This record gives sequence, C-alpha cells and structure tokens, in this order.
Amino acid sequence: MVSVQANKPLGWTGHQHYPANAIQCLPAIQGQHFVTKEPIQMPSIDIISREYECWHEAGHAVVCLIFGGKVELMEIIKDQEYFGRARARCETTDDSRQYISCGGFASEYLLYKSGMLNISERDFVQNALVNAFPDKIKFFGRDHKQKNNCWPSEMDNQFMVFSISKVAPKLNKKFGLLEELARTLLEKEYLNEEQINAIAEKHND
Repeated sequence: MVSVQANKPLGWTGHQHYPANAIQCLPAIQGQHFVTKEPIQMPSIDIISREYECWHEAGHAVVCLIFGGKVELMEIIKDQEYFGRARARCETTDDSRQYISCGGFASEYLLYKSGMLNISERDFVQNALVNAFPDKIKFFGRDHKQKNNCWPSEMDNQFMVFSISKVAPKLNKKFGLLEELARTLLEKEYLNEEQINAIAEKHND
C-alpha cells in the first residue's frame, strides 16, 4: 500500500507487485507477539480472496479516519494483471503515516486473532507480510531491500510489533466500522468519500 502526506496530492493505498522470492524473505516468527485465538461464530474468510483484501484496505481506511484524515475512495480492482484486487486512497500526515501504513496488517491480525482465518500462525504471518511489502516502504520511509532482495528480518519484526501493539488495539475499538467498510466494499466494489463518511458516522462513539 502507498499513502502520502496530506499536503501533497493524494495517492493510492493498495497492493503492488511484490518480489518473486517474498516468502523466502520472511523473518523467524516471534510467537510472543501473538495471542491465543478467540473463536467467534462467524464464517471463515479465505486468505486468497477479494473479501480478505477488502478487510486489509478497510484497515488502512479506518486508521486514517481515526487520525482525522480523509479517505477519498475505496475500490475493488478488476485488472487481472494487478497483483492486488482492492485499494483505498488515504490522506496522511507525518504523525499518522506509520499508523496508517500498518492498518492493513493490523486488520488481518484481528481476523486471525478472532478465529476468522482457518490457518496456522506461520501461514498468517507469511501472507500478511507479503501483503505488507509496499506498506513497509511507507512505514520506514524508503525501500530497505538488500542484495538478496529481502528486507532485514529485524525490520519485518519491528513492523509487525508496531502493527500489533500500537495499531491493532485502535482498530479493535472500531471493529464494527472495520467490518462494515470491508463488507460494503466487497458488495458494492466502489465507495466514494461521502459513502465512507456516512458509514463512519454510524459508528461514532
């Protein structure tokens, strides 16, 4: 995903093309960063689906709204050559950039934690970190890819820890909004700023 500062033209958040060896670049899983899943009575979500990517983009959008930013649009991409199939256009500031860039990973983490993903912890981390390749660039400010095309494992772990400890709790407090945005995007395939704000209004505390 890509997000930009509020005083610059709005840019896309959304999946981009990832290194072919992305899985080989994954760090060792830090089990202490995770918690026991909490089973709930909801259908399981396929991690290779538009629905899953809608949840990822909804995570970026909700964090953006939490920080007072504008979400210009959310949409499902139908271009088969595009790696990802959903994206959101978010407005960021220096204070919100890292949080918004972690919103997608944090949303996926909440799905895993709640038991909505019928996969192992390792499979979750693999998929979530691959999805987060562009987000990490925004989080750290530039691409830290090494000669082997992988990022330093300590940076991957730093990204995960920040997502889980700093961003996921904020999203969890807005889980109703997160869910409605994800499911509405899946149903309608396109949401403009007015529609997004109308949904957000229903979930104001």
